[in-house]
Amino acid sequence: MSTTKFLLAAVAAAAVTLPARGEVNFWDEGTPEKTVTYGARVGLNVSSLGGDFDWDSKAGLQLGAAVDWHLINSISINTGLYFTMKGAKTNFTEVDSEGSNYFYSSFYERLTYNALEIPVYVNYHITVAPESTVQVFFGPYFDLGIYGRGLLKWSEGNKNYQESGSMFGDDGGFNRFNVGVGLGAAYTWHRCQVALSYQLGCTHAAKDYSGSWNNFAITLGYNF
Repeated sequence: MSTTKFLLAAVAAAAVTLPARGEVNFWDEGTPEKTVTYGARVGLNVSSLGGDFDWDSKAGLQLGAAVDWHLINSISINTGLYFTMKGAKTNFTEVDSEGSNYFYSSFYERLTYNALEIPVYVNYHITVAPESTVQVFFGPYFDLGIYGRGLLKWSEGNKNYQESGSMFGDDGGFNRFNVGVGLGAAYTWHRCQVALSYQLGCTHAAKDYSGSWNNFAITLGYNF
């Protein structure tokens, strides 16, 4: 099942399993009690690089501050500032032969990309019970890389080697600025929230290769 279908299925399951007491409100044009709300978020990323890279995913931390600007009770614009730890990794083995002799070389490479992120999501709120809402959100996000480092380890025979360097600049070849689209679903009870989201990169992560940063995240939040 794709990530998009999984998120939609999660929202549908939440709506179906909640008590049917006439409390579910799919559209409310009323004026919100608060125009702007703030919250803290912490979560886990599982990111990867697609395209020419096709590397394995790498887990990282996400934390930040969220801001919700409420237009009406059912619609808000969600933004904020987040610190996100993304990355990818790969390992493989090469075999060379010389006559009846075989030589093995193993390689391990890891990329660590830490960025400041600003999402701009349209957030649709469904009231399912007093102080209880389901949200579905979608929109663009913008990443600015503040730290990026690549690590390469390899072995040839009995000898081990290691190199590391910055991912950015002429030597690294990766872009600091990335843009993509995100979508997800969240459930808020009183001031507490749990959310699932997926981000699909729209810009190339590196200058000379196709492929972008993609990221799945689960976050916990508290609204003030």
